[in-house]
Amino acid sequence: MIIDPGDIKWEISMCLGTQYVATSRAKTLGSKDEKYPEDSSLYWTGTNVSIERIYNCKRKRNNQICLCFKKREKWLQHLEERAKATREKYDTATMDNIIATTYAKAISGQLIEDKTDLANKIANMIHKPNQTWKDASERYRTPKTFFTS
Repeated sequence: MIIDPGDIKWEISMCLGTQYVATSRAKTLGSKDEKYPEDSSLYWTGTNVSIERIYNCKRKRNNQICLCFKKREKWLQHLEERAKATREKYDTATMDNIIATTYAKAISGQLIEDKTDLANKIANMIHKPNQTWKDASERYRTPKTFFTS
């Protein structure tokens, strides 16, 4: 995997974590039996790559943590709280049953007809979420006008 991280302004203002995701994906291309493979297929290119940028992607030049990072952390905390609440609500047998039946329905064609149907369902969940999900997710989103000049 060849990674050109591009301009840091783009990553901080639009796609926080792109550098991290690209790096973690490239690391998985190495030996599967090692936690930190040294034979990964990761190559850096471009004028915007540096050790400092890789290690400190969440901070602005003034050392303040950027807004996107704060919102992402808040969203992750929300998801972890929901996962904990789910584990407390359902016992292991019930969770196993939910996973088994949902997966069985999905692969048998009862939930998802094909790739197009899946793509449409994902798009609808993002663009037309139910009210509970919409209320929860909006607390963690950057306003649409945040990135406009």
